[in-house]
Amino acid sequence: MSQVNSSQGQQLSLFTMERLPHRPYCTDDYEAGTWPRQLSNALQRRYIQPNPPAVRFRLLFDVDRPAGAHAWADADLAPPNWTATNPRNGHAHICYEIDIPILVDPFVERAPVRFAAAIECAYRESMKADAGYSGNLCKNPMHAHWITSVFRQDGYSLPELSEYIPDLSRFTDQRRKLPELGLGRNVALFNRLRMWAYKAINEYRPAGDFDAWHGRIKDYARQCNDFSSPLPANEVLNTAKSVATWVWRVAPASAIRFSRLQAARGAAKHERFKEEHGIVKYEKEQAKAAQANAAAKRKRTEAKIIEAIGILTAKGERVSMSAVATLIGVSKQSLSKSYPGFFTNLKAST
Repeated sequence: MSQVNSSQGQQLSLFTMERLPHRPYCTDDYEAGTWPRQLSNALQRRYIQPNPPAVRFRLLFDVDRPAGAHAWADADLAPPNWTATNPRNGHAHICYEIDIPILVDPFVERAPVRFAAAIECAYRESMKADAGYSGNLCKNPMHAHWITSVFRQDGYSLPELSEYIPDLSRFTDQRRKLPELGLGRNVALFNRLRMWAYKAINEYRPAGDFDAWHGRIKDYARQCNDFSSPLPANEVLNTAKSVATWVWRVAPASAIRFSRLQAARGAAKHERFKEEHGIVKYEKEQAKAAQANAAAKRKRTEAKIIEAIGILTAKGERVSMSAVATLIGVSKQSLSKSYPGFFTNLKAST
C-alpha cells in the first residue's frame, strides 16, 4: 500500500468536522495549557482532541521511539489511516478511523465498547505503544509541524481490525479483566460503579431523591477515576449519569438479582473450596455411612416389632400398636409413621 504525505495534497477523508468535537481541547504547547476552542481555531493548533466525549471515531496509539510510524508494519497489523510523526525524533501517533462510531455510554450497548477495548489493548501491546497515553489529545495530522502520512481513506470495522490479532481471545474473554488503559478505563469505571450502585441504591431509594443519588454517584465516580492516566472529567460524569439513571429505574429488582447472583457465586466458591480440600469426599462418605446406619437401625426395629407381636400372641393378649410400642420402648407415633405396614390388619387401639 502506498504512503502519501498529506502536505502533498492527500486528504484525510475521515478527519473531518463531523467526526471531531465541536469545541475540541487544543494547544501548541502542553506547558502553556490546553483549552477548548472553536473547531476552526483548534484545527490550526499542533495538538487537538481527537474524539468527542462518550464517542470514539478513532483509535490512537503513541509510539515514542524513532521510526514510530512504522510500528504497525513491524507488528504485522492493519495499515493505519494516518500517522503523524515528529520530525525531530521520529516519535509518532498512529490512528485507525472507525467506520461506525463507538458509543462509550455503557448502557447504550456494552459489547462494542468491550470489543473495541480488547482490540485497542492488543494493538497497543503488539506495537509496544505507550501504555500511559490517554488519547485525550493527539498530534493534529492537519498541522504542517508534523510529517503526516496517509495509508487508507476508508474507516475500519472492529471485526476487520480484529483479524490482524490471532490471539485476541486473551483480551475478549469476559472472565478476564482488561488492562485499565485507553477504553479499558471506561469498561473498568462502569464495572466499579455498577457493582457499587446495586447495593448503595438501598440507602437512597426510600427517600425518592434522585438528585441526592446522582450526586453521590458522581462523587464515587470521581473516586474511581484513579487510573494512572485518568479519564476526562466529562466522560466520568457521563458514565456516572448513565449508571445513576439506569440503577434508579430498575432498582430494587436489580438489587435482588444482584444479591441472588452474589449468593450463587458464594455457594459455588464454597463448593470449589470443599472439593479442593477433600471435604466433598468426606461428606459423601459420612452420608453413605449414615444411610447404612439408618438401614441397620430400621432392621433392628423391625425385628423387635415382630418379636413383640409374637410375645403378645403367645400370651393371648391383644396385639395393638400401643402394646407393641410399650414392649419395644418406642412411641406409638413413631410406629404409626415409620412402620404402619405391620399393623394394617390389626384393629386400632387407643
